[in-house]
Amino acid sequence: MNKLFEKTKIIGFIECDNYEYVMYLSRISINLGLKTLIIDDHDSTFQIHFKNLNYPSLRLIEQRSVIIADKRFLSEINDDEYDLIFLNYSNTILSDKEYEELKLCNNVYISTDLQNINKDFLKIFFTEISDTVKISLIIKDIVNCKIKIKYILNELGVSQKDFQSIYEIYHDSLDYTQKINCQYSSLFTFRRLSYPLKSMLRDIFINLGHNSKSVKKAYNRASKGV
Repeated sequence: MNKLFEKTKIIGFIECDNYEYVMYLSRISINLGLKTLIIDDHDSTFQIHFKNLNYPSLRLIEQRSVIIADKRFLSEINDDEYDLIFLNYSNTILSDKEYEELKLCNNVYISTDLQNINKDFLKIFFTEISDTVKISLIIKDIVNCKIKIKYILNELGVSQKDFQSIYEIYHDSLDYTQKINCQYSSLFTFRRLSYPLKSMLRDIFINLGHNSKSVKKAYNRASKGV
């Protein structure tokens, strides 16, 4: 546990075009009764798709979980101001300040896919932070092709033991449908996610110490748009 934040839990999320994950997580967090803050970088597609939407359901989020448009640093936040903070960074080169902030996280989740271009960023990231924080790897949009998980790990110069968890999320038409629907629908729901994605979302809260039954209940409520 870091000295700056003993009460507040912090999750770092390095995304590869999966802004919807943070939205799902913020909904679950709300239903766990947690006062939640999302700190989002300027370039993230999360803001492009969600910042200016005025759904009734999104207004509910903004009353209890704050989406930050402008960059804000953890040093500006009091320890007991929020129960849970998400640092949501896009898959780009991070500043020295952002790396230092990620080192304050309880857990960091890196999301990537099988595309060759994304592994170059991950190599830099691991060099900067891999020895200082618990890291989980999310490999999304997996399809049946010659590129396997083992190849990606070899390219990164890491192995499974270097991660707290590795989540393999296969390309799923229902997951993609939910991702698109949440950009347009007046009611933000995610009832029909694939089992691997659903399990990962729950695990993120269980890894913070929340009871599995409470997490399941919160997930079920959140998925219905509550």
